[in-house]
Amino acid sequence: MANDTPADDLNKQRESAAGVSHFACADGQDDEISLLDLLIVLAERKRLIFWVTAGFAIAAVILALVLPVRYTATVTLLPPQQNSSLGAQLAAQLGSLGGL
Repeated sequence: MANDTPADDLNKQRESAAGVSHFACADGQDDEISLLDLLIVLAERKRLIFWVTAGFAIAAVILALVLPVRYTATVTLLPPQQNSSLGAQLAAQLGSLGGL
């Protein structure tokens, strides 16, 4: 069929490997997918999973070693503001207590 789902593909593989038919619901859809079925598929594909992961890890290490190292820093220094009012001094004191 043109619109097979991954569950249908999994069931077809299981049926062809086991040589038995799979029970389906009344509407033709599978009721559920077992976690064991998913683990079996992952176990069958463990070499592919390992090699794809290893390939991307090696490519990432090579890319990290080949790219040039660049550091950029920008600093903006401002002189402290001179506030002589009592309210501004209290606000500055309360602002320093904000970390507590």
